[in-house]
Amino acid sequence: MGKTPYCRTGRHHPNRFELPADHRALLSQREVGHLLDNLCVELGCCLPPTLQGRLSASPPRTARRFADVVLETEDLGVSRHSEIYRRVFSTVLQAFLRSKAQ
Repeated sequence: MGKTPYCRTGRHHPNRFELPADHRALLSQREVGHLLDNLCVELGCCLPPTLQGRLSASPPRTARRFADVVLETEDLGVSRHSEIYRRVFSTVLQAFLRSKAQ
């Protein structure tokens, strides 16, 4: 049997679109926890506790890499031009922007 995906994949947008610029920040463990909770509740991307712990202890330093790590867990081959990638990246990017503003 195949792996159970952690994200609801939703529909894929048929047209290509541009992602906003990437941002660097160092999220705190609290910020990572809040972000992972949001990804789970809002988008259905509920990562296993072991991966949550690793991300909290050593989070990626860019929004794009953080989104990539979350979606690589799915092993679905999600394109950066898909709707689910756009939604995950947007959620992650907002957390990175809030972190930089503090």
